[in-house]
Amino acid sequence: MLETPFRGVKLRVLPGRVHYARGVRCPACQMPISTSQIITVWNGQKLIMLAEVCSNCEHIISRIFPNKCGNRKLMDILTKAKYLTELHNSLYSDEKRGSNK
Repeated sequence: MLETPFRGVKLRVLPGRVHYARGVRCPACQMPISTSQIITVWNGQKLIMLAEVCSNCEHIISRIFPNKCGNRKLMDILTKAKYLTELHNSLYSDEKRGSNK
């Protein structure tokens, strides 16, 4: 598992790759896609995203989980994951502070 620039959010590149027929191109960078990576993004123990990503530009080719989302770069997803992590941590710390009173 790889540590991302954001604390608490981890990225795992699965060993499986999806193979495409010759001539298929990435919609973002227009480079031919020979293989793409399957990645998972974790927030602690919670799976945030499972997606197929272009090996060249990290454009999300297809999202496996959650499947209702626009195509964005991986950094956008990680930024959102970081925000959710910080929000969760702040809510949890407020809850903890309240119970200690």
